[in-house]
Amino acid sequence: MMADMFGLGALSLPADFARLGWAPALSCMACFTLTNVYSGFIYQRLTLKVPRAVVFDEIGFAAYGPLGRVLVFGTVYLTILFEPVIFQLMCMEALQQVCPQQTAMLFASLIYSVCCASQQTS
Repeated sequence: MMADMFGLGALSLPADFARLGWAPALSCMACFTLTNVYSGFIYQRLTLKVPRAVVFDEIGFAAYGPLGRVLVFGTVYLTILFEPVIFQLMCMEALQQVCPQQTAMLFASLIYSVCCASQQTS
């Protein structure tokens, strides 16, 4: 459940704990957990106010009108667009830990990710 709420950031938690130390990392994680719980309560309240809603854009429309629908669609599609790029960058960072001298691979993977993402949208 926690990994689902933190999203892709859950994959980098060990590195974050190593950089920050236990106390700061746990305090940041506690703040993010409280924020996620609060957003869950907001989603619950919105779902109860719009029981006919099946997808998020209907909840966005009920909360903010047409602008809410546009914002929800924009957020969802930007997430779908950039998730493969994030995965590619995380893989390249992991490879750089193994091969630290080959920084050119990082730039090549970034260019490759952008090209693949642009091909998927067209």
